[in-house]
Amino acid sequence: MRDQLRKKGYRAFVEAVTTADGKFFRVRVGPEVRREAAEALKKDIGKKMKMETMVVRHP
Repeated sequence: MRDQLRKKGYRAFVEAVTTADGKFFRVRVGPEVRREAAEALKKDIGKKMKMETMVVRHP
């Protein structure tokens, strides 16, 4: 997923997360400084990649 997003020009990276259910990997794009820019990016990725996305704060 990260590589597909990068090929389309997005700044994508992978974040490893360990939970009680095991280790998972999140694919993130950004960061964006303004919430409006993040929402526009969310809409663009959802449309182009045909997937559900969400905006979250970057730690």
